[in-house]
Amino acid sequence: MKKFLIGLMVLLSLGALAFGAMNFVRGSGEVLWTNPSAAVSAGELVDLGNRYGVAMTDIASNAVGTVRVEGVFDLGRAETNAVTVDLPMFYSTATKVSVTPVTDKYVGVAVEAADVHTNEAYATAGTYKIAVELNAPRRPVGLASGSLGATGTATVVEGQITATVN
Repeated sequence: MKKFLIGLMVLLSLGALAFGAMNFVRGSGEVLWTNPSAAVSAGELVDLGNRYGVAMTDIASNAVGTVRVEGVFDLGRAETNAVTVDLPMFYSTATKVSVTPVTDKYVGVAVEAADVHTNEAYATAGTYKIAVELNAPRRPVGLASGSLGATGTATVVEGQITATVN
């Protein structure tokens, strides 16, 4: 009976493969990317145009490689400021992220807090790391209760709301 059940499970598995979606290519969260410029090392941030990813292997110039656009990665911190959970992180260099907002350079959000570091040499070398969830949905920071008034304005830039009252 045990051999029969094992055989049945194998047949069902093969049947699912045979009658499954024939257009499946790969799991979500990764893209094949053709590197148009200088070589990229595994673990470096890659600008894909509308989002960032992390190279999973070394990718030579004009070569194709896999880039992950989902998941949590330890990335170097460009500065020594404290970081709180859910703080937006922005592209700084191929190996570092920053808390300083830069238009069209959003990488993701911090998924853990990090203390202030006072050794700038370590920050420059990218020794300080922060766990970042790539391309996490951005949530605008809410305004405090109250009205901006008839002549006030609110501007949203990279998920940060700036309010001005005239």
